[in-house]
Amino acid sequence: MTPDCERLLSHLREPLSGELLAHAQSCAECQKVQQSYRLLQGVGSLPGHDAPGLALPSAAAVELRKHPRARPWWWGAVALVLTYLALIWVGVVVIGTPQRNGSPPLPLALQAVGIGLALLSVVGFVASLAPRGRRARVALFPFLGALLLGILLSAPLSHDIGNFVAGGMPCLIVEVVTSLLPIGLGIWLLTRSAFNPIRSLLLPFCAATAGLVVLCFHCPNGLISHLLVFHLAPWLALGALAWALRAKSRSHSYAP
Repeated sequence: MTPDCERLLSHLREPLSGELLAHAQSCAECQKVQQSYRLLQGVGSLPGHDAPGLALPSAAAVELRKHPRARPWWWGAVALVLTYLALIWVGVVVIGTPQRNGSPPLPLALQAVGIGLALLSVVGFVASLAPRGRRARVALFPFLGALLLGILLSAPLSHDIGNFVAGGMPCLIVEVVTSLLPIGLGIWLLTRSAFNPIRSLLLPFCAATAGLVVLCFHCPNGLISHLLVFHLAPWLALGALAWALRAKSRSHSYAP
């Protein structure tokens, strides 16, 4: 930066003349500074300089006319929580509990794990969409892992009941169908802000627990192999796929 450049910086608000005007017309860096200053002031481009990128003020004005008031960040979290809880309720009511189907009741510990998983997921939705709270988001992952481990530890004791795949497919279908809508809504909500790896990992993993929670009130099969293949593996696959989709999706807003 030359002394003339420094002088021009101190006279950006004033009409240029003489040596400063000649310098501004010959210095590419000073021309960029002037264009940026005019852009911030909403004036547009400098006379004689066509810059398509400087059309931003008019585009911003159009967007502001369409949406004069910004939506609060929590509206998406509320919509996601209501959708998530509604699907869990429908899943439990429609499928029915083992008691209603004539099977022995499931352990209360397993149902308690299901309730804890649902509550933690609700907290995860809020943390994923909140403007702040990075430490809280990171801290939720160990609790989520502990509750998933709790499913294995609290499941009822079972023996091999026949065809492994045929017996597990209903659980797989229930989990996928119940979790698709919360995951899809969560991905869409994440595109309303810039891509963040932690947010984009926590929210789908929480949304994918919808099917797990339903199965905690429905599935009497406590075989470790069944739980790993038809309960936890689909949850992991859905969360990972949703993270990849969000990473490849275009962000519609870069607001924090």
